[in-house]
Amino acid sequence: LSVNLFAQDLVVWSLDTESILYSSPLVVDGVLYIGNNSGVFYAINSATGEINWQFDSGSEIRSKAAIADNMICFVSGTISEENYP
Repeated sequence: LSVNLFAQDLVVWSLDTESILYSSPLVVDGVLYIGNNSGVFYAINSATGEINWQFDSGSEIRSKAAIADNMICFVSGTISEENYP
């Protein structure tokens, strides 16, 4: 994960999430939220790239997070035909 200032062609910070990122990032109040394919969900300081906290959901994260009333939600897991009769 890298944050770039395209006008200046400058990398501000980067972070090795150790897995592929399929989810779209969400930035709220200076915190970037994103999950990786290994199931780790991150809250990252968008200015510095430092991890505020992380949570291992146990399964891949491909959804964009949503925030409301101080609660953050995201989908974790795989979808297959076996899950739906």
